[in-house]
Amino acid sequence: MNNRLSYFLVGTDGIVKDWATGPVQGSASDCVQYIGGIVNRCNDMRQLQASLALYDLRVTTKAGQPISSWGKPAAPVVN
Repeated sequence: MNNRLSYFLVGTDGIVKDWATGPVQGSASDCVQYIGGIVNRCNDMRQLQASLALYDLRVTTKAGQPISSWGKPAAPVVN
């Protein structure tokens, strides 16, 4: 099963400036999953960062660029 990733680059004005999409296999990471409305959360920050890095490699912007073209990502927040 493939999942579709969608990222949005939102400006300080709240307007979407760019987007990035790409597929990832559902079994690629067990850290963050959305299956039937159930969310599995990561156990620790290292696991979260590994999953986000995997997802970031799978998406490209609307211009076909890697998501790294947006600059350094914000630090993830774990609740």
